[in-house]
Amino acid sequence: ASISGGIIQTTLSAEGAETISINAASGSLTVGSSAATTFSVVASGGMTLTTKLSGITTLTMDTGDGKITAETLGTNKLTTATIAGSGTGAAVSLGTHSGSGTTVYSLSGLAGGVSATGITNTSGTITISAANLEGSIDIDKISGGTTTIAGGTGGNMTLDSVLVRNGFTLDNSAFTSGSGSTTLTLVSAGAASTIAMGSNASGGLTVTDATFGNNLTLDASNFGGTIDVTRLSTSGTLSVSIGARGDFSAVSMESVGNMTFDGSKGATGSVSLNDISAAGNATFSMGSGSGSFLMTTGLVGGNFTLDGSKFEGSMDVSSLTASGTTVVSVGALGDFSATQVHSLGNFTLDASLAATGRLTLTNVSSNGSFTLSMGSGSGALSLGASNAVRASSTLTLDASKFNGTIDAMALSASGAITISVGPKGDY
Repeated sequence: ASISGGIIQTTLSAEGAETISINAASGSLTVGSSAATTFSVVASGGMTLTTKLSGITTLTMDTGDGKITAETLGTNKLTTATIAGSGTGAAVSLGTHSGSGTTVYSLSGLAGGVSATGITNTSGTITISAANLEGSIDIDKISGGTTTIAGGTGGNMTLDSVLVRNGFTLDNSAFTSGSGSTTLTLVSAGAASTIAMGSNASGGLTVTDATFGNNLTLDASNFGGTIDVTRLSTSGTLSVSIGARGDFSAVSMESVGNMTFDGSKGATGSVSLNDISAAGNATFSMGSGSGSFLMTTGLVGGNFTLDGSKFEGSMDVSSLTASGTTVVSVGALGDFSATQVHSLGNFTLDASLAATGRLTLTNVSSNGSFTLSMGSGSGALSLGASNAVRASSTLTLDASKFNGTIDAMALSASGAITISVGPKGDY
């Protein structure tokens, strides 16, 4: 069954037809067929569709500068959907579509965006290929097996609910310009997953609530926008890398395995971590830029490493407990503070590169040795409050080259205490 013409306002009786083709300028159409498996719509000016075509396996839509509204089009056997639009107003809105096996959605153009109520797959994979999409993607619900989404050039995407049994991959590498926003409201995936951002100079990624049953890699190493996480949890390892802007915040991040945060490309910006928990080792590295690093609460089941040896900004740790060793290295600015740090292994603070600034340790304890090394710069070292530094083994304070002031309220160790003071001799 087919219809072609200019502006149409009609009802098509297509019962028994396996293929339905529409080619018109615009208008509205009501159509239904229990036998139809292929449905094609070409509407240069857009069209409103009212349909009963649940058995469709192949869907094709093409609009010029209008919107195809097909929210009543729901399918339960879909395998392939090809949707395109060439004009600045080209857009498509879809209903709920389901399939089994492999379902592939190919989206291109559509500067006005594409939306869907739901995309599901009862037993197979979902692939949404939208690297050539110019507009936004808005999907209320995605559920199925392995799910792969390649986002468009504008980077505008909103996924309200993603519930997949296997791995989830979001590839936003096509997002290379503009200031689009990618929002993941609720994500749950049962296997190893990846979120990769593009190389655009601005924009944002927001993750509200995400749970992964295995490893997660969040690769934003070339991303120039902001990243904001409310809750992120993995049952495996968690690897996060950020780009030159270095703007990252997390209210809660948790990993059952190791946690790695790579900010080595950061040229400026702010890293704010409110509640961090890793059952394995946790490693955080900062770049050579300015800005700030703040960790409010950290609980680490293995070793903790904070590498700020090239960092020109401030670093502050409010509370940290590590079951292994703790190693902190400070850059030339020498701006570091720690309020409550408890390390069951050795504690090492390397400030040998500090040229100025102020290091403040309020309450630090180590069940092993404690070692603090100062550089040849000026500034101040403050070991304040009662029981400021405690070590179950040796305590070493090497300030032999330091030209600043040293103020220590209380130092205690079960082993030897060794203190070396620099040429200024202010201790």
